[in-house]
Amino acid sequence: MLKKLLKLLKFMIKGIIWSYLYASFASLITVYFWSFNLFSAQNREIIKHYWNSGRTIGDTNDFIFLTALLVLFIFWIIGLFWFVRRNHLKWLLFPVTLYNRYISNKYGKDSPRIILKNLGIIKKLDVEELVEERLAQEPDKKPEKIDIRTEVKKKIESSKK
Repeated sequence: MLKKLLKLLKFMIKGIIWSYLYASFASLITVYFWSFNLFSAQNREIIKHYWNSGRTIGDTNDFIFLTALLVLFIFWIIGLFWFVRRNHLKWLLFPVTLYNRYISNKYGKDSPRIILKNLGIIKKLDVEELVEERLAQEPDKKPEKIDIRTEVKKKIESSKK
């Protein structure tokens, strides 16, 4: 139950943020192209009087404006579901990861050493040292050569007895 409430709260917060951003952008677009402010009651009254006086959509600019007003809602719904599905933690932590990448490249790019990162502790080893450590950990094992014929012969002899 608590998970569902948290998901709903997350959806509502992201929905409010998306709606604000989208409404601001849509208002800027309509003001720029048609000098029409979506949030102005005066501009909506102009359209209402235009329509009530019996005027029709005759100009291409009017047709594009009407289509844009109708499509705004569809794009808002599509954008809302796209925005809610995104992981915004990546966007918020982008400056930190960018800085981390910059520092790693700055100090470790041209180095002949391998940089091992573990919880913020950086340990630098030469490649030769790393190979020597690995060889020291593994005991000298020589693979035994198994002669299949002799093994089969021994099995047959043991089964005959």
